Amino acid sequence: MPVNPDLVITITGGGNDLFYIGSMFGYTLKHTLWGKLVTRFLMSKEENECCEHPTIATPEEVSERFSVLLDKITEKDPKATVYLAEYFAMMGPDTKSRS
Repeated sequence: MPVNPDLVITITGGGNDLFYIGSMFGYTLKHTLWGKLVTRFLMSKEENECCEHPTIATPEEVSERFSVLLDKITEKDPKATVYLAEYFAMMGPDTKSRS
């Protein structure tokens, strides 16, 4: 239990930090008829390449982001109790479509 309950901060990370939603859209674009048309005719080469490997942030980049955030919190209130929580992984290298 924290020393002072008024100084409890919770931080949830994972979803947008690791680009989960963007990954879902990227994989969907590659595996549906509409998505294939969009990627072929309406997207630039760079945008299309993003769909090949859509996860943008590496674990190291996310770790750095949270380190900066935690440092700022500690600077502002050194006595704060901080809890970090993460989303469960929804997609990974073994995720496959049902086609």
